[in-house]
Amino acid sequence: MILGQRNGTNMAMDLDTPQAQGEEEQNEAHHAQPLQPLDGYHDNMPESSRRLKAVVVDDESHVRAILKDVLGSLAIDVVAEGSTGIEAVELYHTHQPDLMILDITMPVMSGEEVLMMLMPEFPDALIIILTSMTDESTVEGCLDLGATNYIRKDTPLKEIKRIIKETVDAYMEVQGT
Repeated sequence: MILGQRNGTNMAMDLDTPQAQGEEEQNEAHHAQPLQPLDGYHDNMPESSRRLKAVVVDDESHVRAILKDVLGSLAIDVVAEGSTGIEAVELYHTHQPDLMILDITMPVMSGEEVLMMLMPEFPDALIIILTSMTDESTVEGCLDLGATNYIRKDTPLKEIKRIIKETVDAYMEVQGT
C-alpha cells in the first residue's frame, strides 16, 4: 500500500522530450478553451458510482494538459485547473475535490505554502505533489505537511498513471469509500 509511505523510487514525467512537446502542441490546440467548473455534476449520483473530481495546479500549461489526460484515462474528472498557489487555495475551497495534484514550485505561492494553508482546514485532503526538484528535504517537508504522495515530473506517463491510481485506491480504502 502506497499511502503513508515515502516511495524513494524515481517517479517523474519527462516533459522535455520531443514526444511530450508534440503532445503539448496537440493538447494546446485541443484544450484552447478554459475549463469550466462542473458544479453540481456529482451531487445526485450515489457515492459508489460517481466519478472522482480533481483539481490540477501547475504553472506549466502543458503539464496540466498531460495530467488532465492521465486523470481522464483513470475516470477522474478534472473540474478546475490553476497556475498559482493562490488559485490552488481558491479552487480547493470552491470545489473541495476528491484529489488535488499540486506543483511545488509556482509563482506567488509555493505548493508547500498551499499545503500549510489547506491541511489544517482539510486534514483528510488527498493531495499529490509534483516536483521537478531532486531535493528530498523539500519533498519530505511537503509529505510531512500532509501531502499523500509525490510524482517527479520526469516520470514516464505509464508510471504517473500507476502512481495516481495506487495512491487514490489506497486513500479510498483507508477512508472506507
